[in-house]
Amino acid sequence: MLASLAATTFWGTIFPLISELLTGRQVAVGAPYYGQVNAPLLVGLVILAGVGPLLAWRRTAGRAFVRRLAPALLAGGLVSAAFLLSGISQALLLVAVGACAFTAAAVAVEIAGPLRRGPAAAWRRFAGERRRWGGYVVHLGVVLVAVGAVGASGFGTERAVTLGLNESASVGQYQITYRGADSFVRGGVTHVDARFDVAAAGRVDELVAGRRVHRGWESQPVSDVGIRTSFPQLSDVYVVLSGWGDGFEQVSLRVLVNPAIGWMWVGGLVFFLGVLIVFWPGAVPRLAAAARESGDKSLAWQAWRGV
Repeated sequence: MLASLAATTFWGTIFPLISELLTGRQVAVGAPYYGQVNAPLLVGLVILAGVGPLLAWRRTAGRAFVRRLAPALLAGGLVSAAFLLSGISQALLLVAVGACAFTAAAVAVEIAGPLRRGPAAAWRRFAGERRRWGGYVVHLGVVLVAVGAVGASGFGTERAVTLGLNESASVGQYQITYRGADSFVRGGVTHVDARFDVAAAGRVDELVAGRRVHRGWESQPVSDVGIRTSFPQLSDVYVVLSGWGDGFEQVSLRVLVNPAIGWMWVGGLVFFLGVLIVFWPGAVPRLAAAARESGDKSLAWQAWRGV
């Protein structure tokens, strides 16, 4: 699944270059391609990340597997049903949110087992099976990345609006109010900065979105996107300045709301933490045994370092 995701993303990236080389005409590959091809692969990867930890190595019994699978299946089914009742009707989106809940529950069940026996027993279990536990952390990272991707692609909002001075517009759960703009020239670059108030959940933040026009490249202005992240849901709102009227009495902008997209960054960090746990050097059994018998702290240190 991971290899397929990498291959389809690589193909979508280089296809415009290949088409231009062969036909002289560049064919753009947009978001629909990645949504139709990568989304099912990501959902399959998330489901496998939940099933994998429940399979014992070479000795999985069918009845025991079903018993361990039941809580995760129940969690996935309940979350999908909740989204269906909230008005979400897209089949792939319902499967995706259910898959995220399923895998998160499967990992939680596996981690909760040793914890029920107390912290000391859980630590001994962790120390003896670091690769297994590190794998659980990696799978949890995959789930968090998927939550961010599903939130942004399945529940995101994009809207083009035109606002006069002190006028407001609502996009998703955010209210955007235009408060004025400034223009100045610095180092051969013309800067236009527009100021906005972004209100959501009783909190108001100031946000600046602008455009930069470099001398000699007037036909290719560069956008300075204004970004505001909401906590703890880690949703982002992007404000892109598209144009303005004389005296900056009116501005045109695009507003994009990407729910939960910040969880992709959190998932990446969790994924990396799991990799560190898996590959962290373990104790050498011979040195560990010698350290226990002799009480030599230097041997214990070497055993812990894996020397």
